Amino acid sequence: MGNMETKRITWVDMAKGYGIIAVFIGHLVQGGMLGNFVYSFHLPLFFFLSGYLFHANVDFLTFLKKKARSILLPYFSLGIFIVFFTVYYEHIFLQKYPTTKMFTYMLKKNFFDFLLQERYATVWYLAVLLWINLFMYFIVKLPKLWMQVIPVAAFLIFGLYRYFVLQGKELFWNFDAALTTCLFFWVGYAFKKKKETLEKVLTWKFRGILVPIFLVLNIACNVASFAISGEGLELWGIQYGVPVLTYLSAFFGIAMIVVLSSLFLLRPIRYIGEYSLIYFIWHQAVIYPLLDAIYTGFGHDNPWASVGDYIFILTTKIIITCVMLTIVNEIIQRTPLKVMVGKPLKRK
Repeated sequence: MGNMETKRITWVDMAKGYGIIAVFIGHLVQGGMLGNFVYSFHLPLFFFLSGYLFHANVDFLTFLKKKARSILLPYFSLGIFIVFFTVYYEHIFLQKYPTTKMFTYMLKKNFFDFLLQERYATVWYLAVLLWINLFMYFIVKLPKLWMQVIPVAAFLIFGLYRYFVLQGKELFWNFDAALTTCLFFWVGYAFKKKKETLEKVLTWKFRGILVPIFLVLNIACNVASFAISGEGLELWGIQYGVPVLTYLSAFFGIAMIVVLSSLFLLRPIRYIGEYSLIYFIWHQAVIYPLLDAIYTGFGHDNPWASVGDYIFILTTKIIITCVMLTIVNEIIQRTPLKVMVGKPLKRK
């Protein structure tokens, strides 16, 4: 998500696809062992991949125009739909707003929350991504990677200091999250600069053994953070657990997915990864509420009723969400609606 490349990189698309499935799972299970596991790396993975695809070899005005098209345009076009859908859904299906006055008030409230963007819906990620892109445009102008580490580390330290010492909350357009996630983005960029080293790992004959190793290390660090602090990494909820452990866990999780993505090609996963933006932005705010209404109507509204129900609901919701959003995506990509996701009407 975020940066768009004309030349696709297969392992990057695969990693994005796996990341989307992890996001789907995290938003469905809402905690527990499985939820804590996917939250430990899914968003850091997307920041890492955006950093890997990052380019700043144009003047700043051209750079801003590109980011306005690839980040701000989808933010407003996809986000404003969420605003109207959310209020109308709550009005029609949940019957929350029986009077016109209440309905109008909630519509205005959601709209202003969307404009101020302090963790509003899934589009909050795009606000963070915009900040980081702006940071990185100037950071990468420093000639050496070790020089770039200094501002990135300063952002991270200030963000964590603000959270742990100053007890800071979310800021306008999620500036606080940009401070603490810039590291993931920069590491992705640094790996692109060391592309030959990464390619050696991703083409190594026995790289498959790295996947379970990184998995164990990810889980170990995440479990240790929960044991010490009672928290893991949850960027939306401003939870960082024990930062040394949660960040290590995130990087081990990223490494696991990156290596896994190089092992074999699954075309449905690659497709989801190539068009990850629409899957990420609309799954939780648009598709999940519709599925909740459907499942409730069929008497499957309690996923904790039994292990069987839990597995059934989790699996079918992910599959149906993928199918529904694939249909939506195909409509958008094949019509002038593709401008909503930052695509030009005519290819140059």
